[in-house]
Amino acid sequence: SAMDIFNAPRTIFPMHFSVVLQAKFTNTEEGASIIETVNYALQDRLVYSFVELREGAALIFARIRGADGRNKLVKGPSLEQTSESEKFSSFWGASSVSTRQFSDGSIHKCVSLVDECLASGRTALAGYHGASDVMLPIADVTLVILQIALRRKLPSFTSIEGAMNNVADALTERLGDAYVDTAPLANKALSAACAEITTVVNKVQSTLACKVTGFDIVSGSARECDPYPIRPHASVAAKVSQTVLLSTTPSIEPVYCILGIDDKSKIPDTLDAIKAMKGALCAQLSNALVAAGFESHCTTTSVDIIAASGYVFRIYIAHFREVSLLRALERAPQADMLERKLFWSVQHHKYVRSVLTEVHMTFSKAARLAKRWVAAMLLGDFVAPEAIELLVARSYLVNAVKPRSAEEGFYRFLQLLSQWNWARPLPVDPTVTVDHKKVWDKEVMGMVVLAPYDNDQLSPFTQHTPRPMIVHRLSMLATGAVQALEEGRGASLWLCDIPSSFDVAIPLAASMALASDRCILQKPVAPTQYRLWRAGDLSGPDRQRYITQLCELEPANFCLRTLRGATRDKCMLFMDIYGPQSLAVVSLSQNPTPQLVRSLVESIMAAAPPGSLGHISLPPLPEVKKDKPRKEKAVKTARDSSETTTEPTTKPKKARAEVAPAVAKKSQKPKAKLVK
Repeated sequence: SAMDIFNAPRTIFPMHFSVVLQAKFTNTEEGASIIETVNYALQDRLVYSFVELREGAALIFARIRGADGRNKLVKGPSLEQTSESEKFSSFWGASSVSTRQFSDGSIHKCVSLVDECLASGRTALAGYHGASDVMLPIADVTLVILQIALRRKLPSFTSIEGAMNNVADALTERLGDAYVDTAPLANKALSAACAEITTVVNKVQSTLACKVTGFDIVSGSARECDPYPIRPHASVAAKVSQTVLLSTTPSIEPVYCILGIDDKSKIPDTLDAIKAMKGALCAQLSNALVAAGFESHCTTTSVDIIAASGYVFRIYIAHFREVSLLRALERAPQADMLERKLFWSVQHHKYVRSVLTEVHMTFSKAARLAKRWVAAMLLGDFVAPEAIELLVARSYLVNAVKPRSAEEGFYRFLQLLSQWNWARPLPVDPTVTVDHKKVWDKEVMGMVVLAPYDNDQLSPFTQHTPRPMIVHRLSMLATGAVQALEEGRGASLWLCDIPSSFDVAIPLAASMALASDRCILQKPVAPTQYRLWRAGDLSGPDRQRYITQLCELEPANFCLRTLRGATRDKCMLFMDIYGPQSLAVVSLSQNPTPQLVRSLVESIMAAAPPGSLGHISLPPLPEVKKDKPRKEKAVKTARDSSETTTEPTTKPKKARAEVAPAVAKKSQKPKAKLVK
């Protein structure tokens, strides 16, 4: 099967990570023993280390191999090495050492640290489902290993803690191979494909009936701001790339393009006429591309170009009078959405490419970090990607001293989220004066980001989302991330505390994780292999429908949209849009009870597409004391009243009807005894 380079093991690109720990001792004269203990405890995962002795403490610097750093199993010598095996058992303790056989047939002495790692208390992972499969940070695993070893071998040892961690190493460790190693290669391949499509469209635009005012590629990957660039797909590629291997997931991410037109007022000012004109232009453009030697399909609203390199370019036609007609018909929400999609996205793309990407070399990587962090906080689909890019741009434009690295730009982005008063608008360019009354007349309730390319000084990408609740949540999470960075806990800023922030987390099925290396918490696993129809297997309408399904039906997003529509009035659902692992659920009730949470889970499981959700085990409901049946109580009351009262004629009919069965039942008891 075709395995793309994003799911390849780390051995293709070997990486090492730095871990700095501070151990405290009551007697630091045992310097040689400390160094020997550290080197022997880390063994094969260690590249090199040194120890700096201080008063009452020792600063331990270790360079750890990325391939073995997260392993919670300490592998010792083989059984044939008798003396080394005895030394290993003596070092770790005979009760902790076990014997294991590995895939190559060798048998070694080992020490498992799974329980110690999960109980270390330095991570927020204890409440997650599948905690034993959680990919712990390298710094945490190293700390647990040295803590156990130093406590056993050195009586003067008291404690150990993380002194500092390299921020770049922490980000690299969490974001995975696709982010670090292959993004430049994927960006280079996409740039070549975009240049080819732009040249072809400029050649065939003269065949169209309308004047073309511009052609722009507006996808985030085209400006190198997406965390994971768009990859060529095996189902549409006609040739093999020499730089990036093909993706085999059952989903294609199109490269979105905008083609602006001007009919010079030849078309009537009606929505039906503009819609018919767009459909005719799509058919014309598709036929011209086919005549030029490209595979192309069209609908009434878009044109798909299937490049031989494996990319799908989706072109939308923008007509400036369509938005004004929608506003004249008082359809403002639809007009805002169309204007944001077809017009403001072009202005934003040009601004980012000209002002930020080409001037500030680290802006693209900082924007990628910011988008991945927002998605890791499960808020990626509540904040527009363009809004995140504008917030990062503020970090580069507001200060005279520009960020010297992408990590510093990302850190300033987090500071901006945590410190800015979001009751006021945020100008991206601080030299622009803002009319506050004019802004608030547009009823923008959440985050207001003022972009320089907007004539009204109001960014259209924050008009409707995020809402104040999401902005408050984002600000609190950014405050915690800044604190984690300042304390040297770089890896923990990517962790969202699901157990305490949400009512319940429902795991997704393993088949829904299309890119396992993008997951923040879980270990990378072998991707599920799907049957893909490649170029030449299908033809005509069948191939067009197949490519359309791959472009529009992404399994995890489809499941999320389905469940949100079914549970809109009951709860809110959150998901990591880049590495989906689970659905986090928040009830709309102020005081959710266990019974309510259980009913929510049952509703979600019933409405979910078959095979999309995994198994979840909820705690048993508390036992409720059962009261006596109301019927017995009524009978007893009637019986008591019949003994005390002497006026049966004044009783209600209901009470009299209840007394009669009770008396009859009482008279039957002695008779049953006699029969027995």
